Amino acid sequence: MAQTPLSPLSPDVLDLHEDSQQADQTPTPTSEASPDPRNPRSPRKPRKPRKPGPPETPETPEPLTASELIRRVRTGLLTGCELTSPDRRRCVEFLTGEGVGVSDIAAILGMGEATIKRDRAALRRAGAIKPAPRLGDQFLGDYHRLVQNAIDRLRRLARNPTTPAVVRVQAERTSCDLFRLFMVTLHHFEYFDSGTGRINDAYLRKILGPTGPDRFDNALRRTMMAGAAASSTPPGP
Repeated sequence: MAQTPLSPLSPDVLDLHEDSQQADQTPTPTSEASPDPRNPRSPRKPRKPRKPGPPETPETPEPLTASELIRRVRTGLLTGCELTSPDRRRCVEFLTGEGVGVSDIAAILGMGEATIKRDRAALRRAGAIKPAPRLGDQFLGDYHRLVQNAIDRLRRLARNPTTPAVVRVQAERTSCDLFRLFMVTLHHFEYFDSGTGRINDAYLRKILGPTGPDRFDNALRRTMMAGAAASSTPPGP
């Protein structure tokens, strides 16, 4: 079978082919090329590497509670000698609050009684109270909270229908006694007067008129000043 001869390409087709080859060989401009002077925007500068931050500190585990330490000592996971002084004193404070004696605390922690006594003395020194202007107010606030909580529990017991009648009456009486004792304590520390001043003022106003208490106070003040002046005057020859 005879092959058909290829037809020669025209000059226009050859020129287009050469132009396409040159366009393929032309390198494309990259971002690192020099900026165009007609373009006001300059190329971005390379970013500086970030400085490494401080190393992350590992989270410290929370200290164990005194009850957990005592549980581990009783189960044999810890011994009293392995406890630090602050941890041992926390255990001693917890057991003392539970009503455990020195000998029993020493037996539980596996320490000597002298060590437990020193820990209790250190706890007393750490919990010592110093005189302060508002110290009485703070203690009276604590006392009032305790009394109120006790009265609330007693009243709840008295309102319980399953509580015997004798117990309910005793609960009501005890709540009243607690409140009376709290009022006596407030009066002892002079947080309020007994009403004597108001009674005296009312009596003087009734006897001497509306300005009676003021005149009485002025007369009393003059008498006290005269007495003080007489006591400070040196005796004559």
